[in-house]
Amino acid sequence: MLKRNIPFESFTDLLRGEVNYLSNPADYQGFEDAYIALRGKEGRIYADDVLEKLPEVTSGHPLFQEWQIRKQSLQKLMRYLEKQHCPLAVLDLGCGNGWMSANLARIPHSTVYGVDLNDAELKQGAAVFSHQQNLFFCYGDIFQNIFPKSTFDVIVLASCIQYFPDFTRILETLMPLLTECGELHILDSPFYQSAEIPTAAKRTAAYYRDAGFPGMAGYYYHHSTEEIATHGGRYQYDPQQLSSKLQRKFFSKYQSPFPWLIFSK
Repeated sequence: MLKRNIPFESFTDLLRGEVNYLSNPADYQGFEDAYIALRGKEGRIYADDVLEKLPEVTSGHPLFQEWQIRKQSLQKLMRYLEKQHCPLAVLDLGCGNGWMSANLARIPHSTVYGVDLNDAELKQGAAVFSHQQNLFFCYGDIFQNIFPKSTFDVIVLASCIQYFPDFTRILETLMPLLTECGELHILDSPFYQSAEIPTAAKRTAAYYRDAGFPGMAGYYYHHSTEEIATHGGRYQYDPQQLSSKLQRKFFSKYQSPFPWLIFSK
């Protein structure tokens, strides 16, 4: 059972409806410029009215199937967290434009902190979701000790673990931020058998090269399934299980092809 036992006096100065800067954006400008340009080309920069409704999109949307998968992952996570029946302090790390942060903030008695190094999308999310009293957006490098230990009951990394080069380092950085019974959730991100990684890296490099952003391959990392076991992660959902494969084939093609992992404090 998750349990929130740390008060948030140190967060009383955070402002709602705008970005709170815990790190200096000038230090990360090169990556952000390339990332935003790529997302624009991929059709992942959304108008405010579209962002406000995510993960709901029209059936004619070019990324409709992707958003159906993200929607199912979100619903499963929210059902899991709502069953805890206690106040939750949630860190949504790598939140981007904040669509998931805004949905998580609908969980009763939750306070959600969306954190990223993407200033443009953070500003959009802070403006679009400014009406949510329990939602705050922060620009911050998690490796700069921007949060005190034992702060969050839940940390979520959705579709972003691939942007962290060292799996061990990110876990060693995040686990101390959890409260005594806190949990780290990783979802909607690929993991590979070690032998598969060289081929996957070539596919990634080819994708970014063909998209016109070859330098982005240097920011995308391929983590192994072996690392999950090494660090004591458990599968809340394993797409490689036979039951999961049958579910996707016959009942719900929008089940995520990626695992949902939980690491406990």
